[in-house]
Amino acid sequence: MITYFKNLLKEEAQKTDLFVFFANKQEIQFEKPIKIIEKEIKQKLKANSRDVTSLLIQAQILYKYQLQEAKALEVLKKVLQIDPLNIDARLELVQILLKKKNLPQKNIEVLIDECLQLDENYWRNHYTQALKYLQSDQLLKSKLCLAQCHERFPNVSHIRILYAQVLSEYKSCCQLSQQIIQEEATKSKLDYESILRIAYAFGNFDNQEMCEKYLLMAIQINSNSSKANNNLGYFYRYIKKNDDLCIKYCKKALEIDPNNQDSYYNLSASYSSKEDYKNSTISLKKCLDINKNYYQAYQDLIYITYNNLKQIDVAFYLIQKLIKMFPNNQYGLYFLSYIQLYDLENQSQLIKRDLELTEIAKLNLIKNVLQMGSKFNFITIKNVNSLLNLQYNNY
Repeated sequence: MITYFKNLLKEEAQKTDLFVFFANKQEIQFEKPIKIIEKEIKQKLKANSRDVTSLLIQAQILYKYQLQEAKALEVLKKVLQIDPLNIDARLELVQILLKKKNLPQKNIEVLIDECLQLDENYWRNHYTQALKYLQSDQLLKSKLCLAQCHERFPNVSHIRILYAQVLSEYKSCCQLSQQIIQEEATKSKLDYESILRIAYAFGNFDNQEMCEKYLLMAIQINSNSSKANNNLGYFYRYIKKNDDLCIKYCKKALEIDPNNQDSYYNLSASYSSKEDYKNSTISLKKCLDINKNYYQAYQDLIYITYNNLKQIDVAFYLIQKLIKMFPNNQYGLYFLSYIQLYDLENQSQLIKRDLELTEIAKLNLIKNVLQMGSKFNFITIKNVNSLLNLQYNNY
């Protein structure tokens, strides 16, 4: 399998970049630079400003490759004025809205439901629904949706590659994921989105060489992709352990999209690894400014303020805030008990030890761990009981 993927990489390096667009329920492919495609589309629109196919391609160029979402939305609005029942215009709206993390999911669901009512047999409707589940952290729902899509539309490459990406999250499904990628990569040329998804799967396969190469290929096709630059930064931080390269690519991602919350989160991890806790906390706070529900950022901020900066009062405040927003968060419940036990006496003038609060946190934590399993190696039923028993013994 390794030899096969190395040969595949050589073949991919010789291929021309492929750009894929969708209009009127068709996939339209170009094997030419994006600037030439843009020029040709402008000429077509100059001849006929109501050409729906050209308008849809123009909108996709604007938001995917030029980061001009506002202009893309204006073009899509024009398409819907010309053709009120156009499905692809609605699906491109969903793609844009999915990038806005704090937008109510209901707005997106309404658009997807409209598309399904217009044509239940159009594969992109189901693909977009699965993508919506994936981007809202509903991995199992996405997997089940894609399994149905794969069975219903077995020859659609975009469905197969997204399905392979999701399957790569499950160790028991990695063989099927690799098989799909092998088949798709040899069948035809790959567009930017497909390359990025395959890179993600290679990361889950722990195939570092192929993951890095495919990420670099994605950036070569679309250098304006904040997502691709961020993913490469993530790769260098968590797989290659290269904090300098992580910072380089995540900063590039943020130059492209200042609201890329994941880039701030990855930056904070690299700064923390370099013991630059000032910039690490700044990055985490910016991440939370973009998305107040990014609980991983709260968890890291709690750890840094408690363990590295020794700011017990600040850490305790953040823990309370985390638990208020996420009552079943195991990290917050555990550290609430831990700080109550070890760090309040003689260290905090603002917070008083509260045995009842600690016991409630402990019971909620045990209930959650029994139901969901532990999300952290250091959180076990034994450890939680030991914390509470030690506190009782101190009274």
